[in-house]
Amino acid sequence: MLEFLPITLDRRDALHPRLYAAGRKGCEYSFANLLLWIAPRGGCAEVAGCVCTRVTWKSGARYFFPAGIGDPTAALELLRLDAAERGEPFRLAGVTERDKTMLELFYPGRFTFTLQRDMFDYTYPVEQLAELAGKKLQAKRNHINRFISEHPDWRVEPITEENVELCRSCAQKWFLAHDAKDGAREQEILETALSNFRTLGMEGLLLMDGDEALAFSLGNRITEKTFDVNFEKADAEIHGSFAIINREMARMVRGRYPDVEVLNREDDMGLPGLRKAKESYQPILLQKYFAEWRTEV
Repeated sequence: MLEFLPITLDRRDALHPRLYAAGRKGCEYSFANLLLWIAPRGGCAEVAGCVCTRVTWKSGARYFFPAGIGDPTAALELLRLDAAERGEPFRLAGVTERDKTMLELFYPGRFTFTLQRDMFDYTYPVEQLAELAGKKLQAKRNHINRFISEHPDWRVEPITEENVELCRSCAQKWFLAHDAKDGAREQEILETALSNFRTLGMEGLLLMDGDEALAFSLGNRITEKTFDVNFEKADAEIHGSFAIINREMARMVRGRYPDVEVLNREDDMGLPGLRKAKESYQPILLQKYFAEWRTEV
């Protein structure tokens, strides 16, 4: 069997550059997300020159599609054999349309594919969120204009070790106001991110009004062309706070990384309210499939 080592902070220098070079837009190929969300359930291995992740959920184990500059077909065959040795079905998650085409080419008729709507990533051109131009985004501009009129002394500042405590206080207000799905776990994960944001290569912005933190956004660059927004919290009682931190984060990324073309704002976890909010920004959805090996053909 393959050895999938635990995903720990000290493995970032080994894994992040390879994931980055792979150029995959999916948020599951961010080392930060692997550490924060996947580590309790899985591990990573080098397989045929690719980074491969195995995760165990309540519904069973699956592998993320191999990432890297190695041979994905060789990696897939080794993963298939690994699943067989473990006595498990061979399942792949995070399969894009391009991956699906490849699997159908090399393994014709051997996989079944199921779209995972709750796992679709919401991606947006950086310029679209930075400027909010056009009729479809007029409401967002209106929210921002109202915020600016009601908070004339607003400002944003980069998240640093000196002000990260303000992120914690802002997040605490959000969690107290929301009965969030897996809220306790998300709080723990967010605390890990805030405590290690430099080591994880994360960066972000605080939205301030005087000494009060109204919102913050935190993310990391996962490929040459893609920046992943991992966390965004705001005081929903303050009109326009989400819209303006969203816009300012996009402008920060545009200013720091001119080569980045896409903001990945991750999935909606199947939550209707979150889905509606993400769809309102006119995304380009990154569709993902769940692929399972057919035991009989």
